Amino acid sequence: MGYNAETKDGYNIVLSNEKKSISRGGGTGKGRPRLIKNPVELWDKFLAYVKDVEDNPLMATKVFKTKQGFVHALVRKMRPLTIRGFCTFIGVTHHAWRKWHKYEDLQWTIELIENAIYVQKFEGAAAGLLKANIISRELDFGRNS
Repeated sequence: MGYNAETKDGYNIVLSNEKKSISRGGGTGKGRPRLIKNPVELWDKFLAYVKDVEDNPLMATKVFKTKQGFVHALVRKMRPLTIRGFCTFIGVTHHAWRKWHKYEDLQWTIELIENAIYVQKFEGAAAGLLKANIISRELDFGRNS
């Protein structure tokens, strides 16, 4: 007994006792078709992710003391870019992202994206906009290589 359906956004959902999978589009039986067809598409999706992160910062409540008393205000906080956040944004798993490293046509763009994320975190921590101790762990500072 099983369930097979295609969603309106092109995903095939197959559920059975033997197999559970979600894939995009048709395919040739040699694995799922790539979600990202070329480096330009990947870069465009990354730029959309960056815009989304910038347009939707983290918000924190801060208390200020004034002559009239205490005032509560919402303050924008820098939201760091992350590989996992990008993967979620484009709808792929982190495992898929790691596998994409083997695609020769995407390697340069992947490295560029990873570098951009690294720099944003480093500069945010250096400027005091992000918690340095958390970011230093993320960036592997202090580890012996």
